[in-house]
Amino acid sequence: MFEFVDIEATSYCNAKCPFCNRQFMDFEQKHLDIEIIKKLPFERIKKVLLLGNKGDAIFYNKLHELVQHIVSNYTSKIILHTNASAHDIDWWIELAKTFGNRGYIVYALDGLEDTHRLHRIGTDWNKVVRNVTAFNNAGGYSICQFIKFKNNEHQIDDVRRLIKSIGSKKIWIRKSRDYNDVLLRPDGVKTRHELGEDLKNHRIECTFLESPSFVLTVDGEIRPCCFMADDDYKRNFSIHLKEDIKYPQHIIAYRKDPNSINLKYHPFDAIMKSDYYEAIKHNYNHLFRCNQKCKVTFNDIIDEEFYG
Repeated sequence: MFEFVDIEATSYCNAKCPFCNRQFMDFEQKHLDIEIIKKLPFERIKKVLLLGNKGDAIFYNKLHELVQHIVSNYTSKIILHTNASAHDIDWWIELAKTFGNRGYIVYALDGLEDTHRLHRIGTDWNKVVRNVTAFNNAGGYSICQFIKFKNNEHQIDDVRRLIKSIGSKKIWIRKSRDYNDVLLRPDGVKTRHELGEDLKNHRIECTFLESPSFVLTVDGEIRPCCFMADDDYKRNFSIHLKEDIKYPQHIIAYRKDPNSINLKYHPFDAIMKSDYYEAIKHNYNHLFRCNQKCKVTFNDIIDEEFYG
């Protein structure tokens, strides 16, 4: 069994969050063919994350169809991460009914209207609250993700009260991946990379390979994790080849045949036995990307609170 799959179903998004990879590179706007997604062995997957690195799953052109397919044929739980700032109320009511008791949404709310817009550029705070309220009232289960900056930390109690009033069940208060001269660092807070430096001699506990889990990208590739699935990593193989000089087999295998890990061209089980995957499984504790990103855990970067 796989603990989860992270599906990047689309590269479309309406937000311009300053630290997102979307702001640093160009890529094609597209949706992943639903028939490719249906090739996944959902009967062996406990959880389906609709997340990815590029897009927001609520913009996937076959989202309701995909959720219905999973709910009707498999037992997987579905978790959708979203900025929740699109579509009308009826769309969200339908989504809640399609989910039933089989999943939930994690939505971004980084403060009240005046501070939320500083980070979630291009989204509408009022629409987020309206849509999540409709989803909750229709029987949906939702979790608020609040990224803390010096600009918004004074509003955490206000956000707690707000999300309770609209029926959300949890809040995740998490550290940002970065800070700038607008979105300021809270006192004493370290980023994932900085925490990783503190733990540089710590053994990597790889959720993706030890659980195990995997990512399906919008291009159809099966990748071990989100950090090895982002475009920055794929476009900078030369850097990682230099850093991974003792263990470069996965990069060599990918360059030799990029389609070897693509679900458009190979069955899922064949991909999981590919030279690329075998190389990473045996060497991940020594790889630059793994050491750069994965010395820290979920609990190191997120404080979780549950509301009834």
